[in-house]
Amino acid sequence: METIFHHDPRIEDWVKQITEKIFTVCLLSGVDSEAEFQEGSLIVAKIAAVFLGFATFPSEYLEDGLKQLLEQQLPDARVINNFPTFRETMNRMLQAGISKVMESHQIAAECMRQEATEEAIEEAAEEATEEATEEATEEAIEEVTEEVTKKVTEEFVEKTTKDDSEKVIITKGSAEGELMVTLKHVLSFSFPNKKITWNSKLMGQTFLAQVEDTLICLQDPNQAIDLQIYIKEGWKVVLCTTDELKFPRRLERKFRQAQRLGKRSYL
Repeated sequence: METIFHHDPRIEDWVKQITEKIFTVCLLSGVDSEAEFQEGSLIVAKIAAVFLGFATFPSEYLEDGLKQLLEQQLPDARVINNFPTFRETMNRMLQAGISKVMESHQIAAECMRQEATEEAIEEAAEEATEEATEEATEEAIEEVTEEVTKKVTEEFVEKTTKDDSEKVIITKGSAEGELMVTLKHVLSFSFPNKKITWNSKLMGQTFLAQVEDTLICLQDPNQAIDLQIYIKEGWKVVLCTTDELKFPRRLERKFRQAQRLGKRSYL
């Protein structure tokens, strides 16, 4: 207590003011006395706030410490005895001042707790949002990648000719998607810069693809096709099995042979 007293020179002046206020309250009455009392309690609150600012000072000893500090600075006991209500007034003033500062500290502490809680909630919300965003982004990337891969390799092959107004789309099940991709690349290699028409319909029959005068037909054991009709009309017909679509080199040989054989050919 003595260390704090000498640490802040304002405290000595405040103690003198409190002592004067106590005497004044004892001399006055009514509103004037109450006004002096309130001013004195505010000065007590100032000293209490200084003490509470030291982390090592326990708040439960605040009232006893302030009382001890005041009593050390009081005038002679014979002077005090001339004011019968002095001790009572001093105790009430100390309690009122301490009550004011403790209430302020409690409000400040509550505000700090609320701010800390709000910050913790905000941080948790931000972390949760960031995690959710990262997860959503990763999922979105995976979905897009999967969808693009599926469309390119399994769902469809889209071919745009030199004429931008004409677009041919092949749609196949996922089991045939890769075969269609293989066929597309082989046709593009065997017939460079030539238009490929997919699912070409000719004389009531649908062919897998058509490149100029060459028709590519997928062999179906459950459906017989009279290909001679088309050959007589001057078409080259390349008949492929599903297994052959898995081997690009084999397809290339078939297409080269069809081109060498001329108009009337059947492979």
